[in-house]
Amino acid sequence: MSRFVPRIISFYLLLLAAGGTANAQSTFEQKAANPFDNNNDALPDLGMAPENHDGEKHFAEIVKDFGETSMNDNGL
Repeated sequence: MSRFVPRIISFYLLLLAAGGTANAQSTFEQKAANPFDNNNDALPDLGMAPENHDGEKHFAEIVKDFGETSMNDNGL
């Protein structure tokens, strides 16, 4: 019976090592399939530029003026 003990212990160690490797592989595959699921991966907010919509408003005004101007018949 004593000659089977080292085999059993080595078998359990082998199973433990294989299980850890399989778990690490599935975690890696999950992160590779969904790289942006982790909220900690987001870029930090450095507070350098406050969020405003001035550029969008200016662009909308230009497009509106262009549309109004193109609706007028200037005789060309």
